[in-house]
Amino acid sequence: MRTPVRILLGLHGSGRSAGSYAQIPFYRYQRDRALRSQHIFASISNGPAGWGLDAGLQNVLALIDLLCDKFGSDCTFVPWGSSAGGIMMFRLVAELVGSDRFRPIERAIGTFPVYDLFSVFRKSPGCEKAWKAKSTAELEQNVGDRNPPLFAEDLAACRYWIGHGIDDALVDLTENAERLQRDIAPYGGEVELHRAAGGHSTQNFLVYDDEALGSFLNG
Repeated sequence: MRTPVRILLGLHGSGRSAGSYAQIPFYRYQRDRALRSQHIFASISNGPAGWGLDAGLQNVLALIDLLCDKFGSDCTFVPWGSSAGGIMMFRLVAELVGSDRFRPIERAIGTFPVYDLFSVFRKSPGCEKAWKAKSTAELEQNVGDRNPPLFAEDLAACRYWIGHGIDDALVDLTENAERLQRDIAPYGGEVELHRAAGGHSTQNFLVYDDEALGSFLNG
């Protein structure tokens, strides 16, 4: 019996691209960690739409479609969302709950992932630009029901490993990773949270626990 192909999906942060996984050591680590764990690595450049916009989600679903065509419809996918890519990761997890096109996402990895858009809105010009919002009221109107805390129950069927700096001034730990942990716990959801020193930076390799990540991917 054929073993399903395991594929890690790199969901990049604001201002990054698929090329970042070859060009930037911090992102390259994610690609290399996937390969060492016998996962195929794939990514797509989503530009500002990587902030969880519908167009960005459709791009990721199209990539999954292509990969399933190549490697089989029983592929398993592990999204790895970094920073703004966290919103895309959570939207993807929820999108595939009960999907008749693809297998549900059973595990996901986050690197200081954004969970609540409103927690970063005033701190990130990229969020303002992507969602075309100049005020919290405009953001609320434009985002609608796409903010992950609104569909926390759909996220609980997936297991998460998240690395997050305790001094992160952009993506606050309490308002994002820890809030995710609190929100999905009543539904049986699990978050393995690796709290590290340092902040929101591609120099902060402390957010990676290599042994734990290897175990999570191969578990």
